[in-house]
Amino acid sequence: MMEKRTALFQNNDHKARHKYLRGELSEGRITELSVFPKMKVGPARIPYTPVFSYRTKNGEMIYEDFKGNTEGRILRIVKKMWKLWGEGRLQVIRRKGEEFKVTQYVQPIDDDGEIDGNR
Repeated sequence: MMEKRTALFQNNDHKARHKYLRGELSEGRITELSVFPKMKVGPARIPYTPVFSYRTKNGEMIYEDFKGNTEGRILRIVKKMWKLWGEGRLQVIRRKGEEFKVTQYVQPIDDDGEIDGNR
């Protein structure tokens, strides 16, 4: 009996963004592309799974989630926690036609209240 396989992406926006990011990967503009990376945020180790993560050419780690992918209340909590304990920049993406736009981003802050580009 043949095993039934499920699609990696059930959402066309995720599928299109993945195709775009794969192109960026093959062109060498990003590295370490991951799909649905499982993370734990904060001292309470709250589980959170963004849609994508990757590293830019300058070494910055980016995590992407889609507006509407995570329920509004949950995303608000994650964004607040991310400022304190995030591991890189969190970008909230929205698709408009064929383009993807970053509608929000959250950069962790350091102990002095400054944006921490090294996390």
